[in-house]
Amino acid sequence: MSADVLENSFDTTGESQAVQDMVAWFLTEHEDPAENCPWQEGEYKYIWGGPVFAEEAIPAKYEGTVSPVDLARAIEILGEGCEWSKVPPEDQDEEPDEDDEPEEDPERESES
Repeated sequence: MSADVLENSFDTTGESQAVQDMVAWFLTEHEDPAENCPWQEGEYKYIWGGPVFAEEAIPAKYEGTVSPVDLARAIEILGEGCEWSKVPPEDQDEEPDEDDEPEEDPERESES
């Protein structure tokens, strides 16, 4: 699903410009893992990076530059707790080798 189509799925009409910008940025960098991640043994394999969570990525990029209310609203629109994958590079036309897979986030593993 293209970023334009996905962005239209998350209606930001009437939201502040900051919220619109955060949602648009997130959707250009991240996608539903069903789009490009293989499903193996009952879970997605995040071959392009992830899982990514809006409640971590949005504040990491925007905290201190937008209001906490706008941060919370952007996260709410994107779905707190939803797992996202990073968008594969445009020049990538096949899955990376297993040796090239991004490493799991050690902080996320310790929370499990």
